[in-house]
Amino acid sequence: MALMRKHFASNTPVPDFPYVKRLLPLNSNRLALSCKPSIVPGIQFPDLPSLNSYLRHWATHTVTQDKILYTWINEKGDKVAQRTFKEMDTNASVIAYKLLTSQKPTINPGDKVLLVYLPGLDFVDAFFGCLRARVVPVPVIPPDPLQRGGQALLHISNIAKRCNPAAILSTFSYHLTVRAASAKNMILLNGKSKSSLHWPNLPWLHTDAWIKKSIISAEYNDMDDLSEPKSDELCFLQFTSGSTGEAKGVMITHGGLIHNVKLMRRKYRSTSRTILVSWLPQYHDMGLIGGLLTSMVSGAYAILFSPMTFIRDPLLWLQVISKNHATHSAGPNFAFELLVRKLELNKVQNFDLSSLVFLMTAAEPIRPATLKRFIELTQAFGLSQEVMAPGYGLAENCVYVCSAYGEDKPILVDWQGRVCCGYFNPNDKDVDIRIVDPETGKELEKSENEGEVWVSSLSSGVGYWDMKELSETTFRNKLDNHSGKLYLRTGDLGRVIEGKLFITGRIKDLIIIAGRNVYSSDIEKTVESSSEILRPGCCAAVSVPSEILLAKGISVPDVSDQIALVVIAEVRETKFSSQEVVKKLETRVAEEHGVIVAATVLIKPRSISKTTSGKIRRFECAKKFIDGTLSVIVEPASRDNKSTPKSKRNSSHPQKTRDLSSTMGTVSKKDIIEFLKGLLSEQTGISSAKISTTESLVSYGVDSIGVVRAAQRLSDFLGVQVGAIDIFTATCIDDLANFAENLLVKSRSIPTLPGSTLPGSTATQTVPNRAEVDFKVSESQKLIIWIAHLIALAYISLLLTCPAYLSVRGYTVLVSWTHPLLQRSPLIGYLISLAFAPLSWIFCICSTCFCIALFGNSVLQPNYWLSPEISIWSLGFVKWWSLYKAQEVASKILAVHLRGTVFLNHWFRMLGAKIATSAVIDTIDITDPSLVSIGEEDVIAEGALLQSHEVRNGILSFSPIRMGQKSFVGPYAVIQKGSIIGDGAEVFALQTYEGNGDCKNSSANVVQKIYTCYPDDIMAENVGEID
Repeated sequence: MALMRKHFASNTPVPDFPYVKRLLPLNSNRLALSCKPSIVPGIQFPDLPSLNSYLRHWATHTVTQDKILYTWINEKGDKVAQRTFKEMDTNASVIAYKLLTSQKPTINPGDKVLLVYLPGLDFVDAFFGCLRARVVPVPVIPPDPLQRGGQALLHISNIAKRCNPAAILSTFSYHLTVRAASAKNMILLNGKSKSSLHWPNLPWLHTDAWIKKSIISAEYNDMDDLSEPKSDELCFLQFTSGSTGEAKGVMITHGGLIHNVKLMRRKYRSTSRTILVSWLPQYHDMGLIGGLLTSMVSGAYAILFSPMTFIRDPLLWLQVISKNHATHSAGPNFAFELLVRKLELNKVQNFDLSSLVFLMTAAEPIRPATLKRFIELTQAFGLSQEVMAPGYGLAENCVYVCSAYGEDKPILVDWQGRVCCGYFNPNDKDVDIRIVDPETGKELEKSENEGEVWVSSLSSGVGYWDMKELSETTFRNKLDNHSGKLYLRTGDLGRVIEGKLFITGRIKDLIIIAGRNVYSSDIEKTVESSSEILRPGCCAAVSVPSEILLAKGISVPDVSDQIALVVIAEVRETKFSSQEVVKKLETRVAEEHGVIVAATVLIKPRSISKTTSGKIRRFECAKKFIDGTLSVIVEPASRDNKSTPKSKRNSSHPQKTRDLSSTMGTVSKKDIIEFLKGLLSEQTGISSAKISTTESLVSYGVDSIGVVRAAQRLSDFLGVQVGAIDIFTATCIDDLANFAENLLVKSRSIPTLPGSTLPGSTATQTVPNRAEVDFKVSESQKLIIWIAHLIALAYISLLLTCPAYLSVRGYTVLVSWTHPLLQRSPLIGYLISLAFAPLSWIFCICSTCFCIALFGNSVLQPNYWLSPEISIWSLGFVKWWSLYKAQEVASKILAVHLRGTVFLNHWFRMLGAKIATSAVIDTIDITDPSLVSIGEEDVIAEGALLQSHEVRNGILSFSPIRMGQKSFVGPYAVIQKGSIIGDGAEVFALQTYEGNGDCKNSSANVVQKIYTCYPDDIMAENVGEID
């Protein structure tokens, strides 16, 4: 007791006797893990030298060849694709044959190819096909084809420059989308945007088309006769997911990869009865090697789905585990953080997680509070803490190094609350871990002391591609007492206490901030170029635990996790505007790297720690910052103190108690966009003026947890609940603002009859009308608009006549070909000419719709969301009127013949409408199709008018029309702008349904049906008024 008092009364950060403790009490009634894992009868695990040999073995084994290896599910949990072992083997042979017989380009064994695939099984086919052909696959992050620039495309460009690949492997649909997006950008002159990034100039090969066209033949079977690769032969390049600097590709050999996979199989206790559930990215080491490849080698079964599907609905992960009685799964810390938030909000959930025997958390710092809370919330579902497997790994060692699993021990933490992530055995032949002084390169006598983690294993990569010097210093290190072994410098700080590994921090260039990887060297280059006041080559970007910053009185950005970024920089002189320098520095870092600087420290000239060769000693800089021994000129300030005080900033944002009626009457699309820009600027430090409304939210460095926290802020501003899932589904600020405005429109469109009130209001709820505007239009402006009308008429005439001309011209050419037949047999020639007529008519319909969609919508269609109201004396109105007339004329002449068929659905889809496949449309009177959404099994009868616009007081205004499922619009009914029709609602013939809820129906039953999309208390209250 005296010893404990002595320790806890001390201010020393490291106790005299390092110790560990349990995170949670040991659950003594859960002993299932001590049992030997079962295997399928008739299956013995073979010892084979490569992944390809394991795939060939399981595909030819009588018990497993027809067993399902991979299943891909969608966001609803439904199966959309599957592969048996035999199918996967066949697909690999097809792709291998096509690669080796390709002429344009010629691909030989050893050549490299980029794998650019959206999440799905096509990626897996391509990866195994490359291995079979002994072509080197290079998995990369698939960029959003519709997004110009972005860090994913920058990453691909850097990789292509680094490794010089022969081709890009992808799917036909993805490549088509990339080409369409490029063509659209050229048409709209978007090539002059701030981003000059382009796709690498490489040929694209479509592996999905190869498989669809393949016929099993002896040629493909010849691929099985290819010689096995050597153990030291390059298997694939695993590029680290860094920021804007040089891409570093870890060279993974066939021997190293299969060693790591077999090691994981033993440690995970994976067998042929294993059922894995994984949503981790396929291009990431943890998802690819730890998930896909380990399952295949084990002869197991894997259920996979997209990372974006998980982000949108985190609880789907647990639902799939529960439904399929899964045994294995894994995820990073932020995933468990999202699950905790969802489970706390949805306490009525009921899952069965008792089947789990292995659940890993790794890939980023593990937060004990998150892990503890997750276990507490899921114990009721049958999850035991013994199945949790905190792990440690890195791409330079394939993926896996160790894990705290398999010895029936509880989760352990050290005195600082760091989670144990591995059990250390000095005699382990597979992995040897040593704690080394990072400055001297000598092993520490006491492993309890903090030092750099060095790893020696057959799983280690052999270096970085085309980076010989860096490979030498990272992968080929030796220790005096361990001759014959080469050690990998991980760059991670850690200690070993009683045979248990604890990771305490990082000293190498790679820093993980809120799940995002950045390099210190990249940050430092940006910092040096941000201001002439800063001395070049004299700054350090280091990671510091958040709790240390909080202890120093520095608030941590909302999007940070356990680690925050601190910049330490020397200045040339002592007289300067420090606030301006710091602001410019942090803005540049946020813009170029997508991360937030938590604190900036400006220090005196020639005071930063360097080695004798002049290199920055980041580890020592971080220690001096923590100890407070830097020669500081400007003290680091809290982010709250860098700008407006927190109290004032909060007051500028509407609170949660915001009046709904006030919101509906005052908040416009422009207000929402400005608020979102301000929110993004606050989280990232980027100036609002430099934030684009069309760039991906992820490209600005907003991580998953940051988006979750932003959802509440947006809810407070709108006065309407917005879920994180809604923000996750938004591709950009403009898309998110569209969704937010739709929420307000829906709230504004709740039908209210005289005397009715909304919940929580004390007076009659009326939606304020737009104020009348007094327009003063000069004669010159009118003249310009009239001229613009004439030009617009000429343009739409060209749009409509060109398809007709091409159709008639094509018909005459076809008929001319029949002249010889007319001379021989006039009847046959006449019949052939008659057959060409409907083909020409169909071509005219299709080409007209295509021209309007491509050259009409993209050029003339206004931005309904940014400009919901347009003056009739503006060019915006002229453009809208032109498009409106073009669509109206084409619909009345051509689309009228498609009424009641599915082709009319496709017609309006091409024009921008969102129409479900099972909807039935028997009208052509749908104005502004881009503002119309029609649900499943909806019926719109003959002559019905759906009008999303209105002209009043010289103003053209827009508001979307939304229809639920199984709703009905009768003949010649009118649905006006802003209307929202609920599931199963009916609007009878000749009736008018207005967006403000004034339904011109005398039947209370009809009103009641329309109200089904709103809360029961509102519906009952309003129907009661009718009675």
